[in-house]
Amino acid sequence: MIRRLVLPWLCGTFGPWCIESIGSNLRWDIRGQEHQAAVSGRAHVLVFWHARILLLAYHFRRSGYHVLVSENLDGELIARVVSRMGNDSLRGSTSRGGSRVLLSAARLLRRGRSIAFTPDGPRGPRHQFQAGALIAARLGGAPILPVTASVERAIVFRSWDRFVLPRGGARAIIQFLPPVPPAQKNDLESCRAALETSLAAATDRLDAELGLRIDG
Repeated sequence: MIRRLVLPWLCGTFGPWCIESIGSNLRWDIRGQEHQAAVSGRAHVLVFWHARILLLAYHFRRSGYHVLVSENLDGELIARVVSRMGNDSLRGSTSRGGSRVLLSAARLLRRGRSIAFTPDGPRGPRHQFQAGALIAARLGGAPILPVTASVERAIVFRSWDRFVLPRGGARAIIQFLPPVPPAQKNDLESCRAALETSLAAATDRLDAELGLRIDG
């Protein structure tokens, strides 16, 4: 009970401060901004890998996204941070009760609100793109905007996603990829596979450029 009461308060209070402190001390290089501009002012589905949440949370602070987070305690912690950083959360799981949360996401998209997904979250496998974001985009008639990020110096956790915690003062790169139109129902698998390949490859390229070692 204490853990469920205290941890959300601690995360909501100190989480945003930690993200702001780390992010403001990184040397940022933003690439592919023309791809972001292509969907500016339109509802869209932002997709990025779970391990890069901290890097991208700083960049997208106060941007008005609805971030899909799970309904467990970990999700509650993330939701507190998301709220304090100027975004909204959409609670649910695409694996458990998935149809409900995807319909909610589609309704938000049709109302002009953008959604952020980690397509390999909340529990992996790492860099395996689940179809939930594509289904929400198709139902909401919205494009998908892939984005990834890397940093030259970081602590890489031995978690399932190899979570990346940047070190202060490091160079960091955010890379937007070309937006993808909503897939038709019979094209979902080919679109899913193409996005998985392109997003994983872009992430690997940034890691190689910055010398970030994920394994080993």
